[in-house]
Amino acid sequence: MYWAANRFKPWGKKMVEEIESTLAQEINLLNEAAHAEKIKEHAQIRQSKKLFIPKLYWDYSTERMLVLERVYGIPILNISALQQAGISLAELAHECIEIFFEQIFYDNYFHADLHPGNIFIDATQPDKPVIELVDFGIIGTLTFKDRRYIAQNITALIDKDFRQVARLHKEADWIPRHIPEIAFAHALQRVCEPILNKALKDISLAQLLLGLLQTAKNYDIQLQPQLLLLQKTLLNIESLCRHLDANVNMWAVIQPILNTWLKQHLCPIPLLQRLIQEGWRWLKKQGI
Repeated sequence: MYWAANRFKPWGKKMVEEIESTLAQEINLLNEAAHAEKIKEHAQIRQSKKLFIPKLYWDYSTERMLVLERVYGIPILNISALQQAGISLAELAHECIEIFFEQIFYDNYFHADLHPGNIFIDATQPDKPVIELVDFGIIGTLTFKDRRYIAQNITALIDKDFRQVARLHKEADWIPRHIPEIAFAHALQRVCEPILNKALKDISLAQLLLGLLQTAKNYDIQLQPQLLLLQKTLLNIESLCRHLDANVNMWAVIQPILNTWLKQHLCPIPLLQRLIQEGWRWLKKQGI
């Protein structure tokens, strides 16, 4: 992979480095157990009734063996079984998107390997299906700054405010200082406008991300390794949800989550509260 990556400097090398680091973590099953425990803890804190994480049996688990509670749910792409159980596929798609974005923004700890083989559905109560997750080898986390810029960028894209997207990239130091902001904004508009002119339900996140990546490459923007897992998982989620419901409007589900998170974290009072909490934690660490 490194040999192949040399043809795509510096992008390819960074991507392979991220894959190598992730795999090194993934083959230690005690790491996976810790990931599962933390995701379960966050779900309990949020009192989520839509998400189930199997119980871990630490006494029987080692670096090379992981013992979990068995789950009996329906595989998420067994569409006929889900329909026979009386589950609304549209509502299930909505739930999947909602849970994933809540993990990103509220837990800052998200399952980053959400292919269909890792997702089962508990259909005991068809009107309240529970999403069961397994395989916690790959987990993603983002800094507060990254989450803030992602939320603001997605919101600006939905509003077709390309100048704001360019400004945010500049503020985050994601584009070199010598690149004119207006030139990057126009390049974004050329790539994104045809996609964003479609009905929201017809906009492909995959297409949009690929367009943004190509624009970034043309403008010598440095790839953000910490965002690779997020991009990969977003594509998984989009593909999965479109299998469940071809008319799923991913943007309509995302927007209120992002708006609420931005209000909570960027408005003066919540921001001041957060700063006080962070300051208090720092003082305790210093023993003051």
